[in-house]
Amino acid sequence: MTENGLVPSVDKVLKDINDQADNVLAGIQSDADVAIASTGWFVAGDFTTEFTFTASNQVGKDTSGEFWSYNGALPFTVAAGTVPSAPNYTQLS
Repeated sequence: MTENGLVPSVDKVLKDINDQADNVLAGIQSDADVAIASTGWFVAGDFTTEFTFTASNQVGKDTSGEFWSYNGALPFTVAAGTVPSAPNYTQLS
C-alpha cells in the first residue's frame, strides 16, 4: 500500500522495477568500463552500432560483453553488426 492507503497499479510497480533494473545495469556497465580503463584499455564502442577505432589501446564490446582489440591500420570504422573474430581482432582475456 502507498502512503495514502491505496494499492499502486500493476503498471506502476512494473515500471518502477524496470527503472531500478535499468539503473543497476547502467551501474554495472559503468563499473566494467572503469575496470577496462584501469588496465590501459578504453572502450571505443560496441559491435551492435557503428564506431571507429582511433588508437591502439581501444576495444570494442561484443553482444556477450566480451572486449576485442583491432589488429589493423588505424583509424578503422567498424560496421554495425560486425561479429569480431581473429585474425582482425584479438579478444581480451
